[in-house]
Amino acid sequence: MPDHEEEPKKASRLESIGRNLTHLASEGRIGPIYERKEIISELASQLLIDGNNVLLVGEPGTGKNAVVEGLACWIPRNEVDLPYKVIVECTHVSFQAFCLYAHEFETKLQMIVGELRKHKAILFFDQINLAVGAGALSGFEERTLANLLNPYLARNEITIIGATTPDGYKAILRRNPSFASRFIRLDIPVIKPDQALTILEDLKVEIEEKYQVTIEDEALRTIIDMSDRFYRERFFPGKAFEVLRDVIASEAHISKEKGDGLVKKEHVYSVFKRRTGLPDFIIYRDRYIKKDEVRDYFAERIFGQDEAVEEVVNTIFSLKAELNDPQKPVAVFLFAGPTGVGKTYLARLLANYLFGSEEKLFRYDMSEYSTSDSVERLINGRRDEKRGKLVEDILASPFSVILFDEIEKAHPNIFNLLLSLLGEGRITDETGRTVNFCNTIIIMTSNIGGELYSRIPIGLRTDDEVGVTEKDLFRKIKEYFRPEFIGRLTKVIPFKPLSKEQIELIARKEIDKLTKRKGITFRRLEISVSERVIDYLIKMGYSPEYGARPMQRAVERHIGFPLAEAISSGRVRQSDKIHIDLGEERMICIRKDH
Repeated sequence: MPDHEEEPKKASRLESIGRNLTHLASEGRIGPIYERKEIISELASQLLIDGNNVLLVGEPGTGKNAVVEGLACWIPRNEVDLPYKVIVECTHVSFQAFCLYAHEFETKLQMIVGELRKHKAILFFDQINLAVGAGALSGFEERTLANLLNPYLARNEITIIGATTPDGYKAILRRNPSFASRFIRLDIPVIKPDQALTILEDLKVEIEEKYQVTIEDEALRTIIDMSDRFYRERFFPGKAFEVLRDVIASEAHISKEKGDGLVKKEHVYSVFKRRTGLPDFIIYRDRYIKKDEVRDYFAERIFGQDEAVEEVVNTIFSLKAELNDPQKPVAVFLFAGPTGVGKTYLARLLANYLFGSEEKLFRYDMSEYSTSDSVERLINGRRDEKRGKLVEDILASPFSVILFDEIEKAHPNIFNLLLSLLGEGRITDETGRTVNFCNTIIIMTSNIGGELYSRIPIGLRTDDEVGVTEKDLFRKIKEYFRPEFIGRLTKVIPFKPLSKEQIELIARKEIDKLTKRKGITFRRLEISVSERVIDYLIKMGYSPEYGARPMQRAVERHIGFPLAEAISSGRVRQSDKIHIDLGEERMICIRKDH
């Protein structure tokens, strides 16, 4: 009886470390594993050598976990002759759970080691690169999980299989070479698209039975194709499985409501459209659009910056044709010129048009990143394992526009970071976590050279009166930015000062936006504005220092507020025709037309 009662306690304590993969495999809750027999055999061979610990190194999604799960399936079926009977999966988080003090952490580690030895278990440590800094407490920085495990590994008291990415492996080598030396490195080869398709086809029946759906073969081929196109920074088969799960979860239930339970390629397209925010003509290869249509979207909203609009349109068509470099950001622009002429606004328009929302624009005011800890705050990766703002934003929304505003104000370390980002298309933090920027458009703005335009009263002249050439502007830019930085840009785009005609267009656009607000539309008011009011707004809504940025406030103040007073007091009522003019002492006058 005592023996019978003791057995569940032993199992329970072992289970507290993490998932018992061997137990799950024996119950049929793991597997089968495809296309990995050779690498599983190699892993088993390495573990047969006394004292060997193995580090599986492969890109995210290549199947590192699947290799270990495959070995866990072989053990209960006696397909491999290992001295180990159990594989337990854990992470650094499970080691640290409920450990507030250094001695608690070490005591828990001793318990875990004891349980592993008692049950002849292998410890599978996923994302083992995070163990390098895990567990370090104030005043005990050297008492990391990796350092505490080192003596046990040196004495062959435990056996560990670790998994990490190539960047994670570099981080281990850099931060704790002694820990890295305890492992035999085993590289996980990348699976090609045709192999990934074979895996999906092999698992098709099992997936259909599990989710009670029918999956068209064309849907599987579309998953592989779309994953290859839009998730270039990730790897098969992991990214294909992720998409398939998403398709079944978000789309198949629609079919099931109709009674057919059929998963089609259209479901795959719908998922990618939702995930990326990209317009139909980019998602679907057979949907076409004319260049003038795209150009008109921007030209109708931003004035006087034809060259910038043309470069943005060219970038969109390059993405449509899949001619952009897949290993780098879609485009990298430096928008240069005076303040308030549309640099940030164009970035916002691009995010909305290409990725479906202005929320897909991530703006970083570089005047806030002018200190020596700037890179740390953007990227992070220290022992507290919090991510920096840039990393968090792009991991959450990889299809986006990144705006580094007033880039010239950034700390020099930021430029070193950008050289790596622009050259390699990705950045890696201290722990080896990598964020990829191949689905982003990076825009940097700069006011360098803006002072060249201050000699003439900007906004009160025509385009040919600017008096500043692009060569003048580029000379200023080259004086400030390093050649290797400029060389990594897709294009330096000069933004011109606004002419009086363009400021007038902006004023009319802001008035039009005001008249489309609910308070106007539901009362069906018809509003007209005199030319004298337009001229007044041009003078009040533009300044050499801020460009056209004050125009929106000027329209609110000089038209919106008087309209609000007239409506609220009952002077303006349902279906009235309103004319706005400039009266004595330049006061806005609102009168009804009859």
